[in-house]
Amino acid sequence: RECQKGGSYLDKSTTTIPTLLGPYGPGGGGQHHQQHQLSMNIPPSMRPLLKLRANKRSLRQAELLRYWVQSSIPSLTPGTYTSFTSDASAASRGVLSASSSIKPSLRHIAERISNADDAGALRLFLPVMRMIGGVLHRLFLQGGKHHGGGGESSIHMESSDAALRSSCIKFVEIVVLCFSSKVQQGGDVGGAQQQSRRRGQNLDDFSLEDLPTGHPIITRESLEEIGEYAFTTLRGLTIIGGQVKIDSNLLPDILSSTQGFFEGGGGGYGSSPSTQIVSIIKPAALAYLEVESSVMESEGGEFKIDRRDLELDFSLSQKSYALTINAVSMLATNRPIFFKDSATCLARRTMDPPTYDDSASNSNISSLSKTAVTGVQSHLKASCLTLLRHSLSVTSGGWETLHRALSSVGMELQANKAYAAAKQQAALKTAGRA
Repeated sequence: RECQKGGSYLDKSTTTIPTLLGPYGPGGGGQHHQQHQLSMNIPPSMRPLLKLRANKRSLRQAELLRYWVQSSIPSLTPGTYTSFTSDASAASRGVLSASSSIKPSLRHIAERISNADDAGALRLFLPVMRMIGGVLHRLFLQGGKHHGGGGESSIHMESSDAALRSSCIKFVEIVVLCFSSKVQQGGDVGGAQQQSRRRGQNLDDFSLEDLPTGHPIITRESLEEIGEYAFTTLRGLTIIGGQVKIDSNLLPDILSSTQGFFEGGGGGYGSSPSTQIVSIIKPAALAYLEVESSVMESEGGEFKIDRRDLELDFSLSQKSYALTINAVSMLATNRPIFFKDSATCLARRTMDPPTYDDSASNSNISSLSKTAVTGVQSHLKASCLTLLRHSLSVTSGGWETLHRALSSVGMELQANKAYAAAKQQAALKTAGRA
């Protein structure tokens, strides 16, 4: 409510009354889309006063965001409660808080860097990185490991675990969205930045183009590395149907190196906060890439995984699977640099879908019910058809894989129509006006 209250320190709306220092004067009611339209009637003598109010508002905003971020970190710490259900419930609330606070925090960090306040940006960046690390730790390093007792039944524990995992997967989607570029590979980054400034800042989106350069620690390259590994883990979850087991020999080193960082101190693997996040998510991404490379080499191009030989840390429920497929599809359309990889991922899973076998003794084949398997298969087909209908399927070169996948499941007619629509859209975008 502080962000929406007119005349508060967080009210960035246009006002023609320069004497409003806040905190609760008659501001413009939180119309954030007018934040760059300053009145031309303000006399020069009053501009320092407006600058003072803007500085106070920025300090107040940083304080609120820092409290918001730090409040979610204790909830993400494993073993907060003895009862596993209570611990998972608290962690779920922490993940939801992290998902809500990451974008406004990154926007404020970008604003501090653009104002040459490197120290102010770092004060908020450090707890944001600890928050991200806490969520990723819960998803990839906790896996299905249950902490505490309390006498809960296995059904309740599995239900709480699946709910927490779903929230974490949604958070990973947001991390990839924020730590990636809107520009397609080979595109004009400068032109994209100018176009973004002309249209105004979209408060519902954040990308690496919104992050100014020049900070010694908060760099686009370091955040982009996190985004790429996070996207690889999403592809792995979609293809495998769960997380491939991380090498147990790596876990002690990872846990010991990141423990001090999450407690507010330093850690191993260097002093960069981004490096600590990479040390958590990189082993999960490499575990999938190892499986992917071995399949490509053994099958000679035909991608089909024998999941009975895989050891998983956890398997996805129907809800988690749906969120993972939605995340990959959304990233394909909103981040063109990921379109071809996303299309290939969904197409491969469509040609090698999850199956239901009630006589199978190995749970790695599928942990889904028969109804859930049918729903996931339909979801994969619909996602492939949606991506094939998009104009990026023509410009990015991913339409062949999508068309082949849909044809293999008896949807060749729909694939032909979708490809024709995509070609028409691409032609309209590249054609000149008559």
